[in-house]
Amino acid sequence: MKAMKRKAALGLAISGISLYFALRGIQWSAVWAALASAQYLYLIPNAALIMFTMWLRAVRWKLMIEPLKKGVSLDSLFASTMIGFMVNNILPLRLGELARPFSLSKKEDLSRSAVFATIVVERVFDALSLFFISGILVAFAPFIVRDDPLLVQTLYVLLLLHAVALSFLVMLRVKTEWALEIVRRVTAFLPGRFQEKIVEVTQKFASGLGVFKDWRGLAAIVGWSLVIWVLVGFSNWFIFLAFGIEVPWFAPYVVLAFVVLGVSVPAAPGAVGTFQLATIQALLLFDIDRSVGLSFSLVLHIGNWLPVTVVGLYYLRREHFSIKQIEEEVA
Repeated sequence: MKAMKRKAALGLAISGISLYFALRGIQWSAVWAALASAQYLYLIPNAALIMFTMWLRAVRWKLMIEPLKKGVSLDSLFASTMIGFMVNNILPLRLGELARPFSLSKKEDLSRSAVFATIVVERVFDALSLFFISGILVAFAPFIVRDDPLLVQTLYVLLLLHAVALSFLVMLRVKTEWALEIVRRVTAFLPGRFQEKIVEVTQKFASGLGVFKDWRGLAAIVGWSLVIWVLVGFSNWFIFLAFGIEVPWFAPYVVLAFVVLGVSVPAAPGAVGTFQLATIQALLLFDIDRSVGLSFSLVLHIGNWLPVTVVGLYYLRREHFSIKQIEEEVA
């Protein structure tokens, strides 16, 4: 628990620092003017598209859960998805990634470790889809390379790390006994009961990787992952329309790439601060003033945060869970 509090404190500190740099040099009169002139009706299609991608996440998740249990309903998966993302929005340390397995395993009588494995697989394919989109951006927007070569180098390093992670997950599923033997040797210095517990959890985790033995399902997951992130990026276009900003077609995806990198950093609940700084930096590439960029980031953040949080709270109540219960369980 102390470690969690320290990590939460670190996230708050990073958010504070990010807000400092995001707000530095801002002309507040320009911020208010941009907010006052924005066409907020565009938030409706923005929010609708975000919610649609959440439903598609549930569709994709069903493909990953099928090897564990047949017949899990999309409604159940969608509810757990919304609860998980809502928890990420209001609690620190991205506890929603643990709340999703807690929610689904409790309803469907599944191993939490196995369900958590599907979340890990999901995140790896999310990252690989974003790297694919980022590669297209580098091709169509070479100024990103010129203005920020460190960003491109970072993308290459992250791509390599995720490729290694994907290879390990495949190995863990295809060569489970071999992988478990490695775990036993690595944990040999631990007391017997702790070692066996780690091996047991790893084995349950491996059972959640059944999708790697179904190549058709795997291809479908790749396809859905690309569709999800293309639509998430496109949803940003409506915020450009709300502010009457004309930009190239790839601008919404540049914002997406920066925001995803920004929110992946430990921060306060809802990625406050890191979200704003990442959005402003992305918009600067298109010569959009920092003050207008801050206004844009606030509206974009609300469009992403509010509908997910409200719907997630609805499903939390419907499933008879509580924030406190989830926080205690995932702790």
